[in-house]
Amino acid sequence: MTTKNVTAKVVKATKDTAIEKEVIAVNDLPEVKYYEGAPLQYRADCKNGKFNINGRKEVGDNLVITPIAWRFFTDDILGMGKKNWVELFFINEQNCLSAIMFHGYSRENLENLASDLFYTDVTLGDINLTISFEKKQNKSVKSTYYIASFEFDVVDEEDRKILKERIEGLKIFRRETLNEDCDFQSTENFFNPHFVEEAQAIDVKVDNN
Repeated sequence: MTTKNVTAKVVKATKDTAIEKEVIAVNDLPEVKYYEGAPLQYRADCKNGKFNINGRKEVGDNLVITPIAWRFFTDDILGMGKKNWVELFFINEQNCLSAIMFHGYSRENLENLASDLFYTDVTLGDINLTISFEKKQNKSVKSTYYIASFEFDVVDEEDRKILKERIEGLKIFRRETLNEDCDFQSTENFFNPHFVEEAQAIDVKVDNN
């Protein structure tokens, strides 16, 4: 999702030929579609270097998103054993809250970018992230595979403000990929229902005493 999807701008000429820009209020933008705990699932198919939705609909070999939430974590999920993952959440062009995950070298590439951004006072939530595939070759078994690579440009301040307002109050997570004993490295705007349930249980115990 580029910033063009975040704000709607109308440009018109006045009588004295000056150009004015009117920015539509966030309340006039379409509501974000989100079934809580079940965002639309995008997948990065590292076997053929393509992105798809729900494993069925291909959407090309590159993807542009503006992350609104994320988590770097280690867990045993999706029947793949314990791995290091990153899960990104974004709003797609159809205003659906969506999620995509990466592990292995793809995650390392994004983590390296996030650490570089940190030292310039920029986070993943401040950028348009262009995700593409880099072809690799496994010489030992004579096969090819793909890893994700990442480029970015910084979103302007007004668009960041509007995007923040659009997701206010949303509990952003994907139930299918979240375990209670997950090892979190870092998160942003991520809602963990297990943490809430644990806190509530502690409160109950305190009240009983």
